[in-house]
Amino acid sequence: MVKVKKGLSASAFVVFEGLGYGISGFIMAFWYQAEVAGVTLATVPLLIISASIMMFIMESGNKIVTTAYRQAGGIATEPLFAIRTVVSLGVEQQFEERYSQSLVGARKAPP
Repeated sequence: MVKVKKGLSASAFVVFEGLGYGISGFIMAFWYQAEVAGVTLATVPLLIISASIMMFIMESGNKIVTTAYRQAGGIATEPLFAIRTVVSLGVEQQFEERYSQSLVGARKAPP
């Protein structure tokens, strides 16, 4: 079994293991209580659909947050490379406001 696990990647092994547990669980459930297994089998598509929707929302939220942090990082990097100029002109407050405004998108993103 160890050689098989090393031959396949760990994630592939986990997928096959999960499929085995799932299939054997359904076989045992239908053998002992077919009614309960039928109800469970009927609700699986609902679980899959809801998980897909949640995954889509999380991915879109992560894209929004990543874009906002990328823009904020660019804004923060600009005065750091020219810190003497920023301080001599006294525009620290303006750069702080620009940085805060660029993070508004990250704060409004879905969690």
